[in-house]
Amino acid sequence: MGYRVIAVVGSMRRNGNTAAALKGVLAGAAESHGVEADLIQLRDYRIEFCLGCYEVHAKEGSPCVLDDDFQHLREKLLSADAIVFGSPAYFGGMTGLLRTFLDRTGPLWGRLDGKLAGVVAVGEDEFGGQELVAQSLTVFCRSHRLQVVGWPLCLQTPPGDRPGSLSEDVKTMAKAANLGRAIIAQLEQGIVPRKKAD
Repeated sequence: MGYRVIAVVGSMRRNGNTAAALKGVLAGAAESHGVEADLIQLRDYRIEFCLGCYEVHAKEGSPCVLDDDFQHLREKLLSADAIVFGSPAYFGGMTGLLRTFLDRTGPLWGRLDGKLAGVVAVGEDEFGGQELVAQSLTVFCRSHRLQVVGWPLCLQTPPGDRPGSLSEDVKTMAKAANLGRAIIAQLEQGIVPRKKAD
């Protein structure tokens, strides 16, 4: 049976550098036969702010009270074997778009246990805040008991910060592909038990 790897792009740029990096991760993962790779660009979905009502926490199987596109993305998260999260650094933090998405995963707590995760943060400067973004995403993953593969990728865009210019950086894209390969290698080792999505 093949594995399903999804990559969540937390940038408003459709073909920006974060998307380029995550495409590289998925390309590395897809080198293995039968791997299903899916790039999710959050900018294409309507995701409302979490209301913090916690109603669904107490009712197993109940849908979120908010009726938006998160319900569709929820199923993708549950069916994935590995999830890669990526964000550019905005003033030392992840984008509000990604933060809103992550907040909405509260009702999934306990249902993502054991899945693998990858973390990618992109900054314009060498110390442009990507380390802080990576730290926040790692904390999120550990809170959901996701197993982060390797070290988070803290990437720097080429000079000028042109949208998608990261794809021209051979060394950086090789790092991204290696993360994808590492995720599949760990899945194939059977370290993480496959869980049935409910």
